[in-house]
Amino acid sequence: MLMRIRTLVLAVFVLSWVPPMASGLDFSSYRSKEVDWKDAAIAEPPRAVKDQLGGKSVKRKVLKRTIVISKPGVYDFKNLVHVAKFSSKCDQTEGRKPMLHVKSGGVTIRNWIGVGTGHDGIHVHSGSGQGWKSRSVLKGVRFERCWQQACEDALTIGFKTRDIRFDRCGFIPNPKGEYRDKLAQLNHADGVLFSRCYFGPTKNGIEFKSGAKLTIRETVFDHCSTGLRVKTSDKYGGIKANQPTLLRTAKCRFHKCHHPAYLDGTVRWESRGDEFERTMRVISKNGAEWDKRKG
Repeated sequence: MLMRIRTLVLAVFVLSWVPPMASGLDFSSYRSKEVDWKDAAIAEPPRAVKDQLGGKSVKRKVLKRTIVISKPGVYDFKNLVHVAKFSSKCDQTEGRKPMLHVKSGGVTIRNWIGVGTGHDGIHVHSGSGQGWKSRSVLKGVRFERCWQQACEDALTIGFKTRDIRFDRCGFIPNPKGEYRDKLAQLNHADGVLFSRCYFGPTKNGIEFKSGAKLTIRETVFDHCSTGLRVKTSDKYGGIKANQPTLLRTAKCRFHKCHHPAYLDGTVRWESRGDEFERTMRVISKNGAEWDKRKG
């Protein structure tokens, strides 16, 4: 009997134990910490965005309305800093207009830099608002070496989208720490790929919903309170709750994240060779699965 009690006490201790290094971290630092250019180097940040955030003089273009791309093609913005001045505020007010709205498939966006106030970053969908009323499927959109600062969000992928890819892109937080929330909102993410990208520092790096198929490779989540957040019971627009949801990550770095992931519901996370540096535990609940492997 005594042996069983000792075994039970030991089991409870092991299940509740948090590594000493992680338990002593202050994860509120994402509110004040700025972009770590060493961590962001995986996405090759251009000099223009570093100078802009560092308060230096750069060549700028002021935007007072959304740039809309409605035809297939290659659009190279040549690292010109686009500064939105849609309003004077940069908080979490819903319904803001995006700086850049891709409404067509077959589009490649290169060397985009977006900052400023009163905007909702980049939108990808064929409809208006958050994309819930999109009537046509939008597919085959590429973003290469693009950098977007959040005001409300940095990126929104709307309903009826397929095959949206990001290569060496950076998503950086609201300049005001108290308004930092998610960077990327994937309302419907069927076949979204992030490769060699940077997210941080912020509350949630990427949020997505039921039915998503999301792949992330060689990407850094720096000082995110939660790197990846999904709750499949949420119902928005045409999304059906608790559909099979798949997240694949490979060789990503979660650097000083409170929770690398919050998984709730019918989601399976396949983690291959990811690095968890000074992070705390993954939260998985209501049937969520986490398959973690070293290689």
